[in-house]
Amino acid sequence: MRMEFKVFFYDPAKPEAIQLGEMNEASVMAAYESIDWDDLFTQLKNIKIDEIYHHPSFEVVHQKSKTSVLISAVEEAGVYVFNLIWVRPKKEKYFFGLFDKEVDGYLTSIKSRTKNDAKTCVEAFLRSDTETLECLMGQ
Repeated sequence: MRMEFKVFFYDPAKPEAIQLGEMNEASVMAAYESIDWDDLFTQLKNIKIDEIYHHPSFEVVHQKSKTSVLISAVEEAGVYVFNLIWVRPKKEKYFFGLFDKEVDGYLTSIKSRTKNDAKTCVEAFLRSDTETLECLMGQ
């Protein structure tokens, strides 16, 4: 049976994404909740800046729809916060609003969110709860 989601983790000290595999909804949440963000932040402080490839991040891709969310932890004014990125198709109007078309790969991002907001984002994405995602992203 094919799993619905493909999951990746971005370790700051590794140049390539770590593919955690294809998973169902429960497995994705278990993988997300197993991340020790505090330990990653501690590790970041001990890595030379030129040895950091990216921020610690967790990405979930819905294999059928190709939509995704990416949670990235960054330091801001001495505090770690979470940036949320949601990629999906979106209808755009054109020709004075008379017509619309669906555009793939529409990206929405929001910065400086809490650890709880990040978890809510993943949970809403797994449920295909676009209303919660739009609210969280300020749409």
